[in-house]
Amino acid sequence: MMNERIACGSVRRYLAMGFLLLTLVVTIPSLSAAVSTRSLGFGLSAVGQSGIARPQETMGGLGASLSYAPFSLTWFEPSLRAEVTAGVTETGFSFRSVRAGFGLDIFRTLHHPFQIMTNNPSMWSVALCVGVQFEFDRMSEYPKLYLSCTPIKLKDKDFWYEWCAPYMTLDFSNGGAVIDSWGLVLFRFTFLFV
Repeated sequence: MMNERIACGSVRRYLAMGFLLLTLVVTIPSLSAAVSTRSLGFGLSAVGQSGIARPQETMGGLGASLSYAPFSLTWFEPSLRAEVTAGVTETGFSFRSVRAGFGLDIFRTLHHPFQIMTNNPSMWSVALCVGVQFEFDRMSEYPKLYLSCTPIKLKDKDFWYEWCAPYMTLDFSNGGAVIDSWGLVLFRFTFLFV
C-alpha cells in the first residue's frame, strides 16, 4: 500500500515537472520573438462526455479555459491550454475536471470552405492536443492522459472558434492503457485579449 502511494506521488511529480519544462520550452523563446497577433485568451465551451469506466459520470456541461499561443506560425504552431469543466450528471451539477494540455496547430490557411462561418477573414487550422486530466471527485487517483483533435478551428486576430472536437482520456493506473472516457467539444469560443 505504501509503495503504491510513493509510486503515485512520483508519477505526479514527473508529470508536473514535464509540464513545467514544456511550458518553459514554449514560453522562453517567445519573450524575445516578435508576436504579430494576440496570444493569450479566455474561452468558453459546450462539452459532452461519456464515462466508459464509470457510466454514472456521463455528463453534458460547460468548460472555461485559458489558452496561450506565443507564436504565429503557419506550420506546427504550439499552444498551451488549462481548462475547468462543470456539468450535470445523474447526481446533479458539479465541477467535473481540470485539464492542462499542449496543443499543436498542424497547419493554417486562408483558403478554406468555412469562410461563411465567421464575419472577419479567418484562417482554418487542424489542431491536436495532449495533456493531463484530473477528476475532482477522483483526485486521489492517477491523472488521466487527455487526447483531442480539433478538425475545424478558425482563427482571426481577436477570436478562435472551434467545432466538433472529439477527445478521450486514457487511464494507465492498472499497468495498461484503458479508455476512461470520451467526449466531444461541440463548440469553443476563445477571446484573445493580450
